[in-house]
Amino acid sequence: MTTTLIFWFAWWVCAWADPLDDASAITTEATALYAEGRLKEATALFRDSLALRKANLPADHHDVVSSLNNLSVVLQMTGDYQGAKPIYDETIAIRRRRVSDASDPGDESWSELATSLSNLASLHERLGAFDDARALYVEALDIRRASSLVDDSPEADNRLATTLNGLAGLLQAMGELSLARAHQTEALEVWRGFLGDEPHRQMAIGLSNLAGILRYEGDVVASRLRYEQSIQQTITRPWGSPNRIWRCCS
Repeated sequence: MTTTLIFWFAWWVCAWADPLDDASAITTEATALYAEGRLKEATALFRDSLALRKANLPADHHDVVSSLNNLSVVLQMTGDYQGAKPIYDETIAIRRRRVSDASDPGDESWSELATSLSNLASLHERLGAFDDARALYVEALDIRRASSLVDDSPEADNRLATTLNGLAGLLQAMGELSLARAHQTEALEVWRGFLGDEPHRQMAIGLSNLAGILRYEGDVVASRLRYEQSIQQTITRPWGSPNRIWRCCS
């Protein structure tokens, strides 16, 4: 009798369990693992969450796209570039369709597309496909600039500066130092515009990147000054690679 009751109770729980609630709980757990640097474990859970959402939601649902983004970012961070690329492509294809109905450049769907474009650009850069990376960064930057005209929030400014920072890093790798310096300087100006004079890690990153560009240009004095300013701005531990700011997880 007891065994029968346990069986029916287990059946009842499973029958009424919401797979989308499970997907959200799994995503929360995966995000925590990601934050702890436990990327292999996070990857497995992000795959599980994506599978549940794909099985229970339309292909272009926001939660499906968020899961695609999460998985592609963590795969890239583990060095699985070939695994990340098709997922980035799928994410961008869906987000392009979504923005076709959003004429307002301040709409969040445009920002999400720009984020995916920048993430894929950084992947192409890692693979040495600099021309492909540049085209993606430029498209993302055009979206950020248009958005900043209608949205003067610190969040919009930060996204613009982050995209400028990423493109500057790519241009430095391509040897286009003058253009890289211009973009990096603009990124710093945008960050300074809403951060003010208080020390901040974004300013530290930007100044360090600018110092690197100046060093490659041969301006040792200016480079050393920017490095010193970067050190003064450092108030938290670095994020990792100074040119890379990926967005995960949602």
